[in-house]
Amino acid sequence: MKHKLRGHLFQGCYKAIPVDGEDGTYFRTASDYIHLNPVRAGLVRGDDVLLNYRWSSFPALSGISRRRPEWLCAEWILDRGDNVSGRKIFRYSLEERARKERRGGFFDSDAFRDVLLDRIRKSGGKEACVGGMPDEQEAERIIELGLGIWGLQRGDLQKMPKGKQEKIAIACLIRERTMMTNGWIAKQLHMGDPSRVCRYCSAGRENRVIQKLANTL
Repeated sequence: MKHKLRGHLFQGCYKAIPVDGEDGTYFRTASDYIHLNPVRAGLVRGDDVLLNYRWSSFPALSGISRRRPEWLCAEWILDRGDNVSGRKIFRYSLEERARKERRGGFFDSDAFRDVLLDRIRKSGGKEACVGGMPDEQEAERIIELGLGIWGLQRGDLQKMPKGKQEKIAIACLIRERTMMTNGWIAKQLHMGDPSRVCRYCSAGRENRVIQKLANTL
């Protein structure tokens, strides 16, 4: 380099990673991850909202910013449509996830986090694994925990309806706590097409029965 400077700021900071956007699900997952990064980095703190972070496309996608760059594609991000309702759902969904990220990425309350940690300790696990396990291992743990609590076997998942509330509760928790794709979740929980996972989980956020089930995990 011309000035012989090294480090993250000057070296290896630009890269391009291909993302499969054919079914729209993984692209949305990657998009959510990027938009939530300011929260994880501590750039959006306290009771501040994600919309106030100026170096993000979130305000433009949410319809709050009146000017949206022509190059900013919303087709694979606004899965409920690029309209008033779709943008509102997208905005509410991400702000909710940002709020939960501040509390450690758990699906519901701090009480739920304590219950989950207690179960992990009793099963011989370590508290550190809650935030530090690889995503697939963490997702598998959530599935096994749910099956154990509800007295189910892996084979039962295939026999159960695709939109069974227990499945949706597990799927919601996996999406909240990991970066596993909808395709992976759909395959493991036998929920049909990956696009179903996104729809089920969106509805699950408003369903008290599903949230109650998630709180038992």
